[in-house]
Amino acid sequence: MLADFGNVCLFWIFILFGLPAAIKGISAWLDHRKAVKQAEALEKFKRENPELWRQQELLKLEKERLEVQTRLAQEEASRESARRNVGLIVGIGQGLGWW
Repeated sequence: MLADFGNVCLFWIFILFGLPAAIKGISAWLDHRKAVKQAEALEKFKRENPELWRQQELLKLEKERLEVQTRLAQEEASRESARRNVGLIVGIGQGLGWW
């Protein structure tokens, strides 16, 4: 009966600690395998269609440039708005004789 209790404890220890670790390891292995297959597919695509791959890369670079340009324009507009607001507050303060 004591041996049965020990086996049950070992079983539950395995369930609580071993099984999640095994699942995590299998998941990591599957992710790695998927990444390797994607890299191989990209290399094959680059070899078979070099001009199309180059056009895709140029398109990606253009999208990144447009995103950065849009973000910079938004930041500049925000700074300009803040500058105008401060100028307006200072102008009102001077008109009221605060400064």
